[in-house]
Amino acid sequence: MICLGPRVPGEIVGPRPLSGVVVRPLNFTVRRPEVPRIRFAITGVVSPDVGATLDAVANPFAEQLRSRLSRVDASCPLILLVYAPIILPATLGAVDSDSEASLRTRTARVSENIGYEAWMAAARSERLHLYAAGLKAGIMKLDDELLPPRFRTELLEAVDATILKLKISVATSDV
Repeated sequence: MICLGPRVPGEIVGPRPLSGVVVRPLNFTVRRPEVPRIRFAITGVVSPDVGATLDAVANPFAEQLRSRLSRVDASCPLILLVYAPIILPATLGAVDSDSEASLRTRTARVSENIGYEAWMAAARSERLHLYAAGLKAGIMKLDDELLPPRFRTELLEAVDATILKLKISVATSDV
């Protein structure tokens, strides 16, 4: 049963509204599909005495790099980059650095050895450079199919910009 609303005298003839029915206007807004950007995550294989000093470098670095990666062109095949630095003393044995990448899942895990003695002897700003150098070395090892040269350049520039930004903040906090 259809209940039509009453007509008002002098109303233009046309279809009558249904009584008690709420009508929403049509929305023709076109939205761009959500396109993944490169995400950055950190992990690591480190000795316990390195953990706190690594966190002091890695966390601000990751935060800054994530904000810069949000500006990288979204058409990059790589969507997740995991960095796993290895910082172990010789007494704990050596772990080979490696890279694992998958075009199917569009992810890459890079790990690079950072010398334990160099890390422990380094000042905070030098640790930042050791950390970033390992990341950059890992990025250079990634296959061109997963990280084409144009995106590799953008990613390396983002790492360099992150180093510069953090170097300035480290210098001002040390004063």
